[in-house]
Amino acid sequence: MYSNMEYLFTACCVLMSLFTHSMDGFRVIKLNEVVRSVDIVITATGNKNVVTREFMDKMKNGCIVCNIGHSNTEIDVVCKILGGYYKDLPY
Repeated sequence: MYSNMEYLFTACCVLMSLFTHSMDGFRVIKLNEVVRSVDIVITATGNKNVVTREFMDKMKNGCIVCNIGHSNTEIDVVCKILGGYYKDLPY
């Protein structure tokens, strides 16, 4: 990792948070605490709706959001594309 960058890790569950902190020594924080200040958000959880419209609205302009997990439901892309007006869609 580059020495002049700050890496912030968030976890969806307490167990993963403990693993990240204790095994690798990284500081683990909640996404809603840092979402306004980060430049890149990468998801790799496999969980659904990790990055929701609420988080995307708080992100700074130009923030890169990507998913490297095996699930395509981690980022609420439909909500971002349709502007949050998809509650009546039949899926």
